[in-house]
Amino acid sequence: MDGEGSISPQDQRELQMFMQQETQKAQIQQAVYKITEMCFEQCVSNPGSSLSSRESDCVQNCTGRYLDSSMYIMKRLVARAQSSAGMQ
Repeated sequence: MDGEGSISPQDQRELQMFMQQETQKAQIQQAVYKITEMCFEQCVSNPGSSLSSRESDCVQNCTGRYLDSSMYIMKRLVARAQSSAGMQ
């Protein structure tokens, strides 16, 4: 930085990259929270000091299905975007 407080182009790129990474982290944390909340509400009827084996299995299956579905959708969207880009 020079004496007038301006940011160099390299520093601007680094700051932009940092902000993108932090935004991605926040989005991942929000997704994990959403999945956890959704599956907990679906699988745990009476919260106690620990999960029963049935509840634990349910939460694992629920999160697995959700992640598998999300990955499938993302792959389909990427494939569709690539095929659309190839047609232009």
